[in-house]
Amino acid sequence: MKLGQKGKIVPFISKETFDELKKVLGYPKFSLSRGEIKSIIEQEILPFFEVVDVSKHVKGVCRDPGDDKFISCAVSADADCILTGDKDLSDLKKYQSVKIVHASDFIKISD
Repeated sequence: MKLGQKGKIVPFISKETFDELKKVLGYPKFSLSRGEIKSIIEQEILPFFEVVDVSKHVKGVCRDPGDDKFISCAVSADADCILTGDKDLSDLKKYQSVKIVHASDFIKISD
């Protein structure tokens, strides 16, 4: 995400991170139907996220290699930070100029 004018937050998503989001929304623990998933994506995600073409691929940065796609998206978007609840990502704290912030810490920062 990038902090824009007047504190406006601009979230980013790439094809790879979008695919991950769709997969996670389908987890049984969320008990979402296909229709509900489609609605969430069409009404709550796509209208508010800027889609990024990943031009800078990052590999071997995160201890969970599957999380490198989030860093690649952020670096390609020239994002200010990654907002996450994932410990493998949040433990990095920073990659290049991108801060990696746990969601609960971000709320404290943005107040």
